[in-house]
Amino acid sequence: MEQRWDTTTGEIENGTYFGLIAALTFKGPFEITGRKLGFTFDTLRLRLGPKWLNFPLSPGQLGTKKGEEDKKGPFFLFIYGDEDILVARGRGGGVAFWTAASPSWEVQSGVTL
Repeated sequence: MEQRWDTTTGEIENGTYFGLIAALTFKGPFEITGRKLGFTFDTLRLRLGPKWLNFPLSPGQLGTKKGEEDKKGPFFLFIYGDEDILVARGRGGGVAFWTAASPSWEVQSGVTL
């Protein structure tokens, strides 16, 4: 599983990758305000081999309607971060841990083709 934030496009993508065979991801806009990362998924993406299929999600299907992210949508509050690890608490109280993926892992897992 990999989660990526692209600050150049303002998009977050959260996915499970099955090597070169398939992938299932959710993608949408995100915004960082202070220590808070709010996001909404608006697209379900399915990859079969090298072909990607995109399926738009209705507002509220995952997350909340556009513009309501800060009030009711999913978010993470960053607790700790350094060059090796990032730790945050989610809206529901769970704790998330991230570490950077190496380029070779991304190729092996099918994140980058």
